[in-house]
Formats: sequence, structure tokens, C-alpha cells
Amino acid sequence: MPRTRVTRDTWTALARAFLIAVLMALVMMLMAFGFVYLLNPGASLPISAAVMLLAFALAFIAAAVLLQRTGAGQTTAIIGGAAIAMGFTIFVVTLCTGVLYLQSGAAAVETDTMVGGFAIALVASVIINQLTLKL
Repeated sequence: MPRTRVTRDTWTALARAFLIAVLMALVMMLMAFGFVYLLNPGASLPISAAVMLLAFALAFIAAAVLLQRTGAGQTTAIIGGAAIAMGFTIFVVTLCTGVLYLQSGAAAVETDTMVGGFAIALVASVIINQLTLKL
């Protein structure tokens, strides 16, 4: 049997895949903690409405202009820009609240639960990367 040699490009691709999967999984875990924080009874938003509105507005402008430049019609660009901006705003808010949730010490999550959630997020990040992003 011929012995195949693993090239440097193969190791680079493997390291890149691991890095992307771990980073995406960490972001997913932070977002999950952010949703847990926001869905707790009596929880308030730690980010002011003005900052959230500013994030929405900036994302809306950028998304609408980029969509219109790709050839989408004006109505499509506005509706698509609003949808993208809403998703971006939710993403930013849940990331920030996830960090605050972990810093506040309210995350009395067991280690097994944390590791299991991270493993699920790793698998999901690889699937998302392979099916949509192809990074």
C-alpha cells in the first residue's frame, strides 16, 4: 500500500476548521446565555434602547445599501435590510447579555451541562460552516 504524506496544506486546513468551529461554538454559547438572561423573570435589558436603536440603524443602512447594490429592487432592499438589521441587533444584544450573565455569577451551570452544550454547539458550527458558509 502506498503511504500518503499529509501535506502542510492539510494541516493548515484542519487547524482552520478547528479554529472556526471553536469560535462559532463560543459565540453560540454566549448567545444561549444571553437568551437565558433575557428570558429570566424580572430581567431588564442591560443595554439602553438608544444604543440598540443605533445598532439597528447602522446595520439597516449598511444592509439596505449593499442589497440595492447587488441589484435587488428598492422594496426588497428595504425589507431585506430591516430583516438583516433586526437579526444583527438581536445578535449584538444576546452576545452582550451573555457576557453580562457570565460575569454576574448567575451562571451556576454544572460543568457537564456546559461541556455538553459546547459539544452540541461545535457540531452545529461545523454543520453550519459546511452547508452555508464554506469558510
